[in-house]
Amino acid sequence: MFEQGNEIFDVIWSSVFAYLIIGLPIFVSMSPGCLAAKEFSTFRLQQFELHGTSYGTSGSVLNLETRILPGSPIVTSPRRCYVVKLMDLTVGMYRDLLKHSVAGILIIVPADLSDISETTKEQIQDLESVMLEEATSVPVYFVKEDDDVLQLYSTVKSNADILGPTSTGFETLIHHIQGNGVQLVSSLGTSKAVTDAQITTIQGTLVGSKTTNNYPILICSHYDSMSPAAELSFGGDANGSGSVALLELARLFSHLYSGRGSSGKSGRQYSSLLFLLSGGGHFNYQGTQKYLEDQIESLDHSDLQDTRLALCLDSLSGNKNELFIHVSRSIREGTITSLLDTKENIDVDDLVIKTHVIAEALAASIYNVSGNGPAFSGSLAVSKTSVSSMLDFIVSEPRSAQLLASKNNKFVQSLRSALARFTHETSLFYMKPDKRDANLVFYDSTAGTITAYDVKPAVFDLILSIAVAAYIAVIYTALKNFHILFDKVSINRQEVNSNGLNGNNVTHGKGTKVQ
Repeated sequence: MFEQGNEIFDVIWSSVFAYLIIGLPIFVSMSPGCLAAKEFSTFRLQQFELHGTSYGTSGSVLNLETRILPGSPIVTSPRRCYVVKLMDLTVGMYRDLLKHSVAGILIIVPADLSDISETTKEQIQDLESVMLEEATSVPVYFVKEDDDVLQLYSTVKSNADILGPTSTGFETLIHHIQGNGVQLVSSLGTSKAVTDAQITTIQGTLVGSKTTNNYPILICSHYDSMSPAAELSFGGDANGSGSVALLELARLFSHLYSGRGSSGKSGRQYSSLLFLLSGGGHFNYQGTQKYLEDQIESLDHSDLQDTRLALCLDSLSGNKNELFIHVSRSIREGTITSLLDTKENIDVDDLVIKTHVIAEALAASIYNVSGNGPAFSGSLAVSKTSVSSMLDFIVSEPRSAQLLASKNNKFVQSLRSALARFTHETSLFYMKPDKRDANLVFYDSTAGTITAYDVKPAVFDLILSIAVAAYIAVIYTALKNFHILFDKVSINRQEVNSNGLNGNNVTHGKGTKVQ
């Protein structure tokens, strides 16, 4: 019988069945207990280098548990991603998160950005400036508010409310074992520099008469926009308003330039009008700088060397009923705009009035007349319909420079086509950063998805792993010492059998004696 027991033990120990008994609980304990999953479109905080200085975030990978702000203590942890609404996030709170080197930040952007108080707008704009100015390796993501996002926020907040700020460590441990948590996993990998980026500048020309003193007039505006998240950079005012005004001016003056090099309908000698839509305006005007350098260094002696007037259009809708004129100054760093800068904040009527004022002033300069009544009225007046349609086109998609830096970008080509309708000729100029010593470097991975999993917290996995380890230890010990148990059972069984035989013999003996 003992030999049979050893044979059975050897069969079980050497079989696949034994490995399943030991290995299966390990794999079960290591796999996350996912109860549900939802995907969200998210946008990463911008990342770029300008003149050798890094801006934004270099982090992009998320696979973390969530905590809520405000409502949870900010602690240094490689596993925590803090979820916070944009309206609740302050500059001090953001810097505190970076100071503690948290593993990630998810910022919920309101669905309606127009109904925000001026105080809150200033708070958000201050925060946006800090986000780009202070480089960090912490992954920072933005997500637009919707029902699913609000449900995610509510789930994380309810977990924080159950614990409360005064919960003991033991209470927190019990909650993590019994309750569920939310884990965020991003689809983006490590960001990489865009090596084939190019900034495109579009020039359209209304050719005037060629005379000795008839120098050209340059009207320029940059078409790109800027905000902490590239895909949320619609730039209604900065610089959608400037681009719309430039296109409308080109439309108006195209009626006065009947042909190339003509003297116009009135017989006057007209200056050539150069309409310039440049890129990289928020990156120290990289597109404009490259364009001017190329024109000055050109062999055909560009007319820009003798420009009569340069008119730059930028952020025309920022102050209602006010139009500011600035004298020439040195090029400065591009001013950050805001994700609050959307079409809803643009007063079309105000933009129409300001475009009309600029057109009249420009006409007075070209004709060298003033006080003779409006030059643009009736069928030649600034059209609200035209301005509205151009504004719809300009702000129809985000215009962050890195999103428009690809070759043959569709938006840039459409913008060129729009300008070509009102000018005699159009040209494209490209600024490609020097790969050896680039002044401007863009990075990819600007947008992706984040999947939210309803899972047990990591501490639950730890407790479960300990329990499984204890289970395996008991099984291993039992199998390792099976021969001892078997020997003891065999001895006891032999003793029982021996006692049983002895009892039968005694009974049989007594019965014989009686007979």
